[in-house]
Amino acid sequence: MKINNDNNFSTLPNNINNNRQKIIGEESCGLFNKKFDLAILKKGLIILGLSFILVRCTSEKEDCIPRISINSSFTDEDISYFAEYSFGKVYICKSDDFIRYNSLLEENDILVIDKRDGSNPDMCIYKSCEINEVQTIVEVLMILEEYERRNPTQWNRTFKSMYNEWLVHNIFYKVNIKTNSTAHVDLDNEDEGLFNSSILSKILKCNICD
Repeated sequence: MKINNDNNFSTLPNNINNNRQKIIGEESCGLFNKKFDLAILKKGLIILGLSFILVRCTSEKEDCIPRISINSSFTDEDISYFAEYSFGKVYICKSDDFIRYNSLLEENDILVIDKRDGSNPDMCIYKSCEINEVQTIVEVLMILEEYERRNPTQWNRTFKSMYNEWLVHNIFYKVNIKTNSTAHVDLDNEDEGLFNSSILSKILKCNICD
């Protein structure tokens, strides 16, 4: 897919036993790190493998020209949409306001839950599994980037990584893999490295042009 976009949007006594405990502790820590690294590697390989096998579930990607419009009257105090995309509005709210905002949605409107103030900053697209059009995915991600630019936090995701994660979630949802979690994609900081992969981008036919 090619996107055409011109917008800028602690003290222990010194003795033998304690030294021995310290050595054992360091070895245990090293073992833990190895297990942790293997867990991440395993998860990554599973995602890559399944994406490669299931990528035929996705439609062909075409060139698209994003069309978004930011709501100039939007304020954090108001219950209002943040921006419009080609087919509807994009609402962004905090978790506590989810019910109120969800009741406002009309057909084609999209709701994003802003969880960027947590220990693992995150933006969650509600019912992302229902959004498969490349045009819409691109526009919503551009809107999230603009939202972060106007309201800066520690949330830090690249466009390519978010796009890849969204498509992987959609693919898994279609084949009934962990549907409770894959129905709503969580674009949190911890997953940036996992999905920011050139190999994964090629598999998913993602070619982002800055």
